This record gives sequence, C-alpha cells and structure tokens, in this order.
Amino acid sequence: MAINYRQQIVDMTYGSYFERQLVGEFDKLFNIKLNQYEDDKAIHDFFIKDKEDNVVGLVELKTRRIKKNQYPSLMVGYNKIVEGRRRVKEDNIKFVIYVWCLDKKYGGKEYYYWIETMDTLGNQYYIEYNGNRDRGDNDKKLCMVYTKHLKSLKHLLNDLQNNKFI
Repeated sequence: MAINYRQQIVDMTYGSYFERQLVGEFDKLFNIKLNQYEDDKAIHDFFIKDKEDNVVGLVELKTRRIKKNQYPSLMVGYNKIVEGRRRVKEDNIKFVIYVWCLDKKYGGKEYYYWIETMDTLGNQYYIEYNGNRDRGDNDKKLCMVYTKHLKSLKHLLNDLQNNKFI
C-alpha cells in the first residue's frame, strides 16, 4: 500500500491544532501544566510535573473525526501502552492518560480520557492489527480501548486525586 503523505500532513496539522487546545483545557479546568515533548522520537505527546519538578504523568492525545459511540472501541498504538507501562515501572511515573478529541453530536469537539491502572490492565481493551487506510499505513499492533470506559475530561481531576496520582 502506497503511503499518502498528503493525508499524513493534513492529519498532523489537524492533531497539532487540538494539542494546543488540550493544553489550554488542562490549564483552565485543572490548573495543570501540560509540557510538550520537543523530541520527535518521544512516544507520548505531553508530560506533567509535580511541585518538585519531577515528571509524574504522561499524556497522549488522539484526535479523531468521529463521535464517541460511533465505534465500540478506539485505537491507540500498542507501543504507547508498552512504553507507558515501562515508564511507570522504571521511571516512577504515576499515571499515563490517553485522551481522545472527538466530534460532538451537533458540531465542535469534546475530550474523553482513559487511564490504564494496575486494576484495568488488559481488561478494558483488546489487541488488533490494523492501520490507517486513508494514509496508506501498514498494519501495526494496536490497543482497541472500549469506548464505554472513556470518561469526559471534566472528571479527570477527581480520578487523579482519588487514585492519589496528584
């Protein structure tokens, strides 16, 4: 399958716009600063630091042109899940948040999140090989997170506090 570079650029531009929006949402809703990785090789998009300047959390944003319940699950690269788990084990990262920016029913966008914890390991997603056909991607290993486990971003602070992540 031929790679569609034009579609990749369109998708990257679209995603970058909503990354900037997400930074504003975290600041406005939670007074949490999202720091963007400068390294193009970084597996996750953002990191969160505590008051002592230690990285305590990772954030990955996936922007989609679909509504929340349009499909029973949403994809995130298996490599991101594996790297998140590694960083939790080896680097004292407390949490990894996966955020999806999705279409609202009547226009606009809204954010949903999922946090993988020791309690949810493997039971809120399944593994599949797939790729983005619009871009001409080859199949790769993906985690398909069930949409029923996604929560509205406005509930994130409560989850972080209840799990003693912050």
